[in-house]
Amino acid sequence: MTHARPMAVCGWHACLALFERRPDDIRRILIAADKQKLLGHVLSWAAARRLPYRTVEEAELAKAAGTPHHEGVVILADEKPVLPAEELGRAPCRPDSFVLVLESVANPHNLGAMLRSCAFFGASAVVLAGEESPRKLSPAVMRTAQGGAEHVQLYRADDIVPLLAALKRKGFTAVGTDVFGKDLTGAVPDVAPTVLIMGSERGGMSPAARAACDRLVRIPGSDAVESLNVSVACGIMLALFVGLRPRAGA
Repeated sequence: MTHARPMAVCGWHACLALFERRPDDIRRILIAADKQKLLGHVLSWAAARRLPYRTVEEAELAKAAGTPHHEGVVILADEKPVLPAEELGRAPCRPDSFVLVLESVANPHNLGAMLRSCAFFGASAVVLAGEESPRKLSPAVMRTAQGGAEHVQLYRADDIVPLLAALKRKGFTAVGTDVFGKDLTGAVPDVAPTVLIMGSERGGMSPAARAACDRLVRIPGSDAVESLNVSVACGIMLALFVGLRPRAGA
């Protein structure tokens, strides 16, 4: 079996999450000499499987990672799978199912921060939608997500409208974030399958996505600036729609 060229995952939390969630995808480990004891269990596991690992200098770590912010460890591994959105339409729907759709969110630092928040609050799935959204996760996204990317199922949709229609047929309510939406003050949603759509910082949701929503909401603020950074807004919305609502059956 042949494998595509592996991607470089760096940073403690990202590498440990990769080891815990997808150990069979690991191809090679590079580590700084002063970090070997801290990752001893990972290196012992690699040695038992005759998986190559090597102690290297800072310059080689930075070159392999593509950044000086590698925290002393780089794991070369197969890319995390991003499934077609059609598979999400076939997945079971629970009363507390929550899907986050990111329409044309391309900035890797924003995307990584949002995946970290999704893992923290327990979102069911994340859909990367629209032509500008990435088709795979970059090393920068993986590093910024601090391991969160490994805990979230990812899907890809070129066209958001058929996706929302399919989810709504399954019983989901489509909620869009919009500066002209209804104020969310004091609102903690009931337990119900929900799909939350967030657009890019530059243009927000597309008109087609906005029209497909059952409800438009906004985070209240001072009006000194029009909106929040999209990853900050995402964390607040996840806290409301996932973190604060009761769990199904609770």
